[in-house]
Formats: sequence, C-alpha cells, structure tokens
Amino acid sequence: MKQLLNTMGKALAQKDLTRNYDHFCFTEDSIISFNDFIGFKASLPELTIQGCFNGALLLNILNSINKEPINFEVIKGILKIKSGKTKAQVKGISEKDYVFEYPTVKPDDIVLKFNPEEDFIKSLEEVSLSMSTDYSVPARYGITMIAEESSIDLYASDDTTITSAFVEVENKRNEEQVTILIPPHFVKTFIDTCKTYVCKELIFTSNYVIAKFNNDLEFFGKLVSGVDSEMYLNMFDELFNDELEEKFIKIPEDLKEVLNRATILTGADIQIGCNFIFDGKKLQITSVDARGSIEDEIKFKGDIEGTFKTSPFLLNRGLSSVDKFYVTEKAFIFSGTGFYYFVALMG
Repeated sequence: MKQLLNTMGKALAQKDLTRNYDHFCFTEDSIISFNDFIGFKASLPELTIQGCFNGALLLNILNSINKEPINFEVIKGILKIKSGKTKAQVKGISEKDYVFEYPTVKPDDIVLKFNPEEDFIKSLEEVSLSMSTDYSVPARYGITMIAEESSIDLYASDDTTITSAFVEVENKRNEEQVTILIPPHFVKTFIDTCKTYVCKELIFTSNYVIAKFNNDLEFFGKLVSGVDSEMYLNMFDELFNDELEEKFIKIPEDLKEVLNRATILTGADIQIGCNFIFDGKKLQITSVDARGSIEDEIKFKGDIEGTFKTSPFLLNRGLSSVDKFYVTEKAFIFSGTGFYYFVALMG
C-alpha cells in the first residue's frame, strides 16, 4: 500500500479547498488521485477503506513508518493507522465531497493504442530533455508524437535545444498518421511510474491518454490542443540531412569530463556559454568569467573547423544517449540509436 500511494501521490494537488483534489479518494473497490491534469486509479476489489483523506498527511505518516505490516481501519470517517506500537489517525471527508468523474473510453473514441515497450519509454525519456513546460507557445509544449502504422516519431523543443527519436512500434489501432501533443505533466510522471510498474498499454483518445500498468493501476492525463507537427518536420529538415550524417564523428571518451569541468564556471545557466575551437585535429574548450578561466584540449580527427560558442551544460546533459556528433553553423548535433539532440549556437 505504501509504494502504491507514493506513486499515486504524484497526481495529488498541492492544495484544493473546493474539490478536495489534495486528498486520496478510497471507494469500495478503488483508490483515486487527481489534480485536474493527471490522475491515478488503482482497482482493489477487496479494499476495506472508504472515504477521502489528506494525501500529504497520509504519505508523511506512512513514510515515517519502517515496520511492516501497516494496518488500516476507518471508524466514523477517521482513518486509523497502526504498525507495531505506532498509532496515527487522519480525519476524512465523504466521497460525495470529492468532485471527480473518471474518464470513460468507448472503443470508437480510441485513435491510437499500442504496447509501449522498453524502446519507446527510453526514447520518450530521451526526448523529454528538450521538453518545454511553457504553454504560451502551445506547439512546443510537451512532446509531439507522430504515429504511423508501424512507427512513432517523437519531437520536443525548449527553443534552445531540440530532441527527436524514431521508434518502431506495433500500432494496434490507427492505419493513418495520428499526431498527438503529450503534455509535460503526463510525460514526467509516466516515465517515473514505468520505473516501478510495467506499462501494458497506452490508449489515446481525442481528449485523454490512459496508461494501463500491471497490478490494475491506471494513469491518465488530459491532452491539450495546439499540436503542430509541420513545425518540427521543418525544423528537422532545416538542421539535418542524410549527407550531414556521413560527417558525424565519434564522441571523444573524455568529452564528458571536460564539459563537467567547463560548467564549474558556467554552472547550469544556459545563457552562459564557452568557446569550442576545432582545427580538424583537436578541440580546445575555454570557459572564462570574472573569477577565472578553465581551458582543456581534446585530440580528435574530423571535418570540423572553426570557433563555436554554446552552453557546456546543455551539451553535457545529452551525452548519455549519444555516441556521435557534428557541428554546423547553427548547432551542435548529437546522434544515438534513433535519437538526435540539437543544441543551438550562441551569436
């Protein structure tokens, strides 16, 4: 129960005085958490707890208890918790005061359905590196997914970086192209939940995305409008082509160490860059500020020459998923298996 509630707690509202979305809702056969954007539902046919209880308080109590088992009992609307010599109680409210209706999905509502295997989940996490949480530009919000009959393309951009991934997926529903904008609040929690539970199916309607996990756990989110697949396709075509890929160079083994050192001065501020000087045989990286300077040199062979400036922090954060790179007049471009990461150059 503790692990389940900690997972479901990611969909609790911080505070909600009218609809009580900061509470877990226990019904006769399920537990629900919802924050108006994402939600969980766990089906538990033998559930003996009923009522709604403050989520943060309940989780704090449960996470402070290290002994098992933990016993629960509801008496006159109060949840009583007991483990060994520890006793606690949480006052509840009626289920009628929890204003929520779980989304129902009819077969005709489904526009896309597939089993998200490990490659898809890995690609989603890689692409989330560039995921924007700024809804003032709806087309760049979250992750754009373009689903074909047997493959899925994923795109994201935060205006400074772009990520894209291409995954083969056995599509169980659509025969034509389907484009969906997956909001960031769903993406983050879905990836995190996949580390504990196994996702058996992803279902998309025009309004919702629903992930079905093992142990009868479901996670759902509201979809948003504003998707613009053409924007990403045009951006990708502008920055990349097949001829360019032939010029890609293997990433030097010590690049990550050098970038880590460069960020000692620049930190995580993506507006602060350092100079990358290529001469075809070596790469010199220099970072300078009022406190001092750091200079490193790496040997490598490749068709790259010139001085380029960008954020070492942004370069460094994508290295775990790539093995080759190239630099154009517009961006550093990194590539891995079915994955691309673009970092814009500074003027």
